[in-house]
Amino acid sequence: MKKILGVGTALVDVICQVEDNTISALNLTKGSMTLIEESQIQEIRSNFESPLITSGGSVCNTIHELNYTSHEAAFYGKVNEDEYGQAFIQDLENANIAYKGVIKQNDLPTGCCNILVSPDGERTMATHIGIGSQLHPDELTEDSLQGIDHIYMESYLWDHDLTKQTLKK
Repeated sequence: MKKILGVGTALVDVICQVEDNTISALNLTKGSMTLIEESQIQEIRSNFESPLITSGGSVCNTIHELNYTSHEAAFYGKVNEDEYGQAFIQDLENANIAYKGVIKQNDLPTGCCNILVSPDGERTMATHIGIGSQLHPDELTEDSLQGIDHIYMESYLWDHDLTKQTLKK
């Protein structure tokens, strides 16, 4: 069994069905992904009733799928010690995926992707990267890499010098 470590942006997916007029009222383009500021999160969430909360992000979603096959998958990312950071790690644990990343108290919240699902099933995403974009090379330890056969890295992390240094390490 191959052991794979996914290195990526830890995002909590907050998914809820909404009407098309809600998407318009929030100045979002239906079917798009928009990067948002932290200040916009509460406005968006005020339109959510009983959202589904799950771990997400490009690499994390792939790791979930790999874990269902004949691989042993783990995830490395960065979350805050907040409610969504705890939810992210708990969701991984529930799926038997090891979290080998960083948990850090910080002013930046755990990243989130608010997913508004319209009646026709179209997804509109409003994403705040949060602390997930702050992977620091000094926080990567040998223990995180022990026993790993392959590393799967998120291409979005190559956009920032700090995370690029972490990936190179």
